[in-house]
Amino acid sequence: MVEPLSITAGIVGISVAAIAGTRKLYKTLEKITNAPVTIQKLRQDVKQTLDALESIKIIENPDWDRLGPAVTRPFKDTIQKCAASCELFEEEIIRWTRKSPDGMLAMKSKTKINIGGFKHHQIEAMTKELQSCKLSSIHAISVMNLYLGLHQYRSNEVQQGPASIDAASRDVSVPISSAISLTDDDLAETDRALTYIRERNIGEQEEEEFDDWQNAIGQIEQERDVLACSRRLLEELLSSAKAENIPAPTQSSSGDVHVGSASYSNVAHTIHGGTFHFGGQN
Repeated sequence: MVEPLSITAGIVGISVAAIAGTRKLYKTLEKITNAPVTIQKLRQDVKQTLDALESIKIIENPDWDRLGPAVTRPFKDTIQKCAASCELFEEEIIRWTRKSPDGMLAMKSKTKINIGGFKHHQIEAMTKELQSCKLSSIHAISVMNLYLGLHQYRSNEVQQGPASIDAASRDVSVPISSAISLTDDDLAETDRALTYIRERNIGEQEEEEFDDWQNAIGQIEQERDVLACSRRLLEELLSSAKAENIPAPTQSSSGDVHVGSASYSNVAHTIHGGTFHFGGQN
């Protein structure tokens, strides 16, 4: 397993490390030739999370740092925890397929995945973790785009009234508020799932069944950890999305906006569909 990077590491470096582990899980899932629908959907979630992690690299570390440690610390934690879960879950997939040729799921494992066995609970937990990481990344990027967009307007002295700025902030804040509510629901569901599985009397089951039971509990505990970390991040992002909390930019003699070490000459020039978009980077 890849060792977690220091908290002093930049968000871009942490995302690059997470991409490596997440991509490895994706490739392992691709090798399952008889994957049931549940595994196929999980593979899609892994791919979407990979895309979100790749998008983080568009923005440089000094720019991310402008959001402050209240945002960057839980963001780093969320990415690292999700990546660690991907690596552990990949080990589980290998365990499930080790007795079958050509990377196929054994019929017994496939049945337990489909009918709600412990393996099914592990997949559900992994799915929620991936979705949480993906949404956290998307909302962090949207807040960063909001920062860069308002910097562009202020630096070029474009006359934007308070209503326009408030509208842009609201367009970013409303989805984050919805994500917080969704995360609260997921956390409550996670607690119910943990209680249910812990109270299951597995009795004198075979060793594989006992391992599945233990690993399902471990996976759901990890899910709860990731969700709690993601919720802290979303709360900080919601606060950061307020226009009054956005720091003033610096400006070069050329008129380009300097945010961190990058020079953006056409960043978030327009608002499309309520979201600031990158226009280019020098």
